[in-house]
Amino acid sequence: MPADGRSTATLVAYLADFDGNPLPNEIVRFTIVQGTGTLEETELGTDVGVDRLAVLNSRANRLSRSAPLTAQAVQATSLGDGRYVARYQAGTTGEPVIIEAAWVSTAQTALPAAQLVIDLRSPAALSVFVDDDSLPALGGEEATIIAYLEDGDGRPVDGARVTFNVIAGTGEIIPASELGIAQSGGRYAAVYRAGGTAGVTTIQVSVVDADVLLSETVQIELREVNRLEALAFPNVVQRLGGATSSSFERPIRLENTATIVVAVRDSDGDLVRGLGPRDLIAEVATGPGSVTNMSEIASPTGEGTGVYYTTYVASRAEDMATVLMTNLAATGNPQASVQVQTVSTIGSTGGIASDLFLVAFTDDLYDAGSSSPPSLLTALVSNSDGNPVDGLVPDVTVLQGVGATSREMVELPNLATGGGSGVYVAGYLAASVATTQDTTVRARAQSLNGPTVIADQIITIDPVLEPIAVVFPPLLPGDASSLATIDVFNLNDIVPDDLRYQVNITGGTGRILFQPNNSGENGDLIAGDLIATGVYQAGAGSIVTSLEVTDTDAAGLPAVLADVSVGAPTTLTVFAFPGLARLSQSIALDIFATDQFGNSLSGHTIRVDVVRGSALVSNGGLAVDDGLGVGLVQDAYANDGVYVAEVITSSVVAGPVLLRITDTTDRLQPVVEVTADVF
Repeated sequence: MPADGRSTATLVAYLADFDGNPLPNEIVRFTIVQGTGTLEETELGTDVGVDRLAVLNSRANRLSRSAPLTAQAVQATSLGDGRYVARYQAGTTGEPVIIEAAWVSTAQTALPAAQLVIDLRSPAALSVFVDDDSLPALGGEEATIIAYLEDGDGRPVDGARVTFNVIAGTGEIIPASELGIAQSGGRYAAVYRAGGTAGVTTIQVSVVDADVLLSETVQIELREVNRLEALAFPNVVQRLGGATSSSFERPIRLENTATIVVAVRDSDGDLVRGLGPRDLIAEVATGPGSVTNMSEIASPTGEGTGVYYTTYVASRAEDMATVLMTNLAATGNPQASVQVQTVSTIGSTGGIASDLFLVAFTDDLYDAGSSSPPSLLTALVSNSDGNPVDGLVPDVTVLQGVGATSREMVELPNLATGGGSGVYVAGYLAASVATTQDTTVRARAQSLNGPTVIADQIITIDPVLEPIAVVFPPLLPGDASSLATIDVFNLNDIVPDDLRYQVNITGGTGRILFQPNNSGENGDLIAGDLIATGVYQAGAGSIVTSLEVTDTDAAGLPAVLADVSVGAPTTLTVFAFPGLARLSQSIALDIFATDQFGNSLSGHTIRVDVVRGSALVSNGGLAVDDGLGVGLVQDAYANDGVYVAEVITSSVVAGPVLLRITDTTDRLQPVVEVTADVF
């Protein structure tokens, strides 16, 4: 049994005299004489079965833990026919446990006793995965860490004390207790919340109550937000007051302003979204003029783009101004600058468009999945004087390649005048591609009675990487009921929805109980992260089952294969009591059904047939595990994996009776035979 403080077993003692006659209604005591755990006088008929799916979906770790005990004793419950029962709950120390049953109501000086040994297995192997090992050093970004814990037999270990600690770097761990997430099936999870300092953070995951030291580390890189790209349009503006020396104050006009667009990238080249006006600032470092606060440009879907802008406003002075943009949220405060020249006159603004410039701001390693944020397309429309043309919205379309643009471009408001700026934006959302592909996007603007101006921009789209699939546990008993989770890790920083991944069985047995989801239910630990989780239910018997996980949202349908081994067939251990029976006597048949790990198996259909000899099996030959029993044979507990059958001997024919017991639920239908002697 696993030393998890939770697993339980039914204990049965058989008491008979020297001639084999059952001794009912005596006092039998079970005692733990070595090892850990507890004994319980569970009420007869109690359903002690475990709902595996309910355990998988439990929202808290409800496992009770027992302190080491040198001995603990309970009085066994009599079933009225010489069988006595109690329940044992495992301790938490991996060691042999010796339990003794003694007949304490006897008049003999030396109490008759029998012992059994239960081997408790402690955690032996720990594996740790993180769903995102590279985060921007903004503070608040999160990654899910999952630890998989199994014992020496390959069984998942529940109820262990698994800790997650930041031992180097910045950030914090949010434990499962604060998240209300499941800690079951041998899977333990926590969330890492990044700090604001770039570098490598090391997180140590340890099993603190294992008999041996089990500890693993994972590293998460916090990327510096260290690169700013800036452009100004136009780069020559007219001073306030215009070309005349009029003494009255004129309002700020388009010709007095320039739009400055700034893209903020991290060390991987990815755009950094969500910076506020206190994070990213603009200031006139030298020269005349002033600037407004920075504002992030929103995509047509309302998401941030990682591209920001400000409006430069000229003063009455004529000179070159240097505008400096600084990211105060990043270590080292990376900067970018542009220059804007202020002159006495620049000609006219607006009018007929004569030139068009188009630029696309995308992540360097652009992910073409539908869940990716749109790229930002920015068009600058100018007239023959090189000045902005406001109010002339260009058309934008995909000329060649894949993907789609928003229906029309939107003019950025001038942050100083409230009017137009001559800068237009749109979103581009790529389609998924199976191989790297260049897409050409074209913007087109046409003035009334003027020429059509166009500009093209090439966007390179990379294919979606195939996911990583972790099946746990990788070995299941062949019991047609055990469950394994399939954690699918997205490697493109796409938050998968509940329909993205499809799991199919390409070889072997069993079924997919739940397709991968990212809802925090049905095996999924944390909703909305980069991991979607499915659930596989074992088939029966000695086979390797192959699972194929397919990304149905990606071109080419990238897939990954994972295997789960389904173990040996059911093991049946049978006791016929009494083994020496009289004519017309009821024999109790106790059938212990276990998997290859020794775990009890409930819910199976087990039948008993008379192969040779004269006897009758009650209930049509079917054994029961219902907490009630059959005929004169009582079943102690429901769904404990101990099945009972009643065999009634002949009233006239003596001799050996050969009984065959078959587990018909198991695909391999394992069989065991037992002989009862009738005299």
